Amino acid sequence: MDTNYGQFISKKFINTLFAITFAFLVVQYINEFTVGNNIIRIITTVLFLIALLITLYFHFVNRAFDYRKGHILKPLQKDMMKRLNFNGKGTVLDAGCHLGAYTITLSKTYKHAMITGVDHDTKLNCEINAKAEKVKKRTTFVEGSLSALGFKDKSFDAVTSCLAFSKAKVNTQGITAALRVLKKGGTFCFVDDFDNPKHYNIEALIADLKKQGYRQVEYIAHLEDEDYVPKYVRTPFVYRHIGMLYGKK
Repeated sequence: MDTNYGQFISKKFINTLFAITFAFLVVQYINEFTVGNNIIRIITTVLFLIALLITLYFHFVNRAFDYRKGHILKPLQKDMMKRLNFNGKGTVLDAGCHLGAYTITLSKTYKHAMITGVDHDTKLNCEINAKAEKVKKRTTFVEGSLSALGFKDKSFDAVTSCLAFSKAKVNTQGITAALRVLKKGGTFCFVDDFDNPKHYNIEALIADLKKQGYRQVEYIAHLEDEDYVPKYVRTPFVYRHIGMLYGKK
């Protein structure tokens, strides 16, 4: 059974780009075999080349973020698990699990723990992936909102999230919800675009966590500058302002 962890850039968006590129090519051919207008030829050629370059760019972005063959997510999540500093026994929550790639990696790494992934509508696909990876018995997937998690307070020994909160447009609400279900003494590690002032005030967030009594709160900025991240994805609209926030409750 094969796994399907989806794409960083949605398939619908990529298909739309292919359709636009093909449309410019069709218009160009119609012009050549009908009116033969030079202005139309120049315009459609330029637009076709621009659309082709954009399409190819996002194709290579998806390859870079491919969970099985890409260069980014596996080393990023390996570092996250290191910073999570979880002892491997107990329960872990992956908030914003998407199709379960990180959740399943947690299950493979922490063989004596129970791992739960939560997202709004991907439960079935996650379970198929977990079965294919032979971790279904220790991995549970739940559908729910990241800003209002349906778990009791202090339910998990560790909570983590990878590039999910701002994508779900919950930002600090998502962090608050995740930390609510973390046990006293439990650890957390979140990666998101924390350096983006439109989504977070990271200095204020860290200060607030320390004020609430969270310990060993650390922050690593600009993860997009890590050596394993290809330079062509370090753009504001793909992978920028990325930081890692971790600590202990």
